This record gives sequence, C-alpha cells and structure tokens, in this order.
Amino acid sequence: HMSGPSLQMSLHFSSMDREARVLRYREKKKARKFEKTIRYETRKAYAEARPRIKGRFAKRSDVQIEV
Repeated sequence: HMSGPSLQMSLHFSSMDREARVLRYREKKKARKFEKTIRYETRKAYAEARPRIKGRFAKRSDVQIEV
C-alpha cells in the first residue's frame, strides 16, 4: 500500500490494472473462511485448563466464592 503524497497520483489506475485487482479481490473473497481456527495449541490448552464462572475466565481466588 502507498501512503503520503504519492497517494493522489496513484488514485486513477489503468483499466487493466483495476481489472486484475478486482479479480484478485473476488478470488480472495471466495476463499474466505469464517470457521474458528486454532493457531496456538498451547493457548488452547491453557484456556481449557483455566477456571471459569458462567463460561467466563475467573481468577483462582474468585472460584471458591462462586462455588
């Protein structure tokens, strides 16, 4: 991406360039995934081990009070 004073100059693309950009945008849009992906196994494991109150994370000291 461009920024600064060069932005105004690049505002009008050639029709071929725009076509290519739009095509790429459409292709990427088709490939979008909205499922939840787990990036870090360690974080997942830690989150599952953490104590929860009504589904939300809680401090260890808060656990005794609620139960």
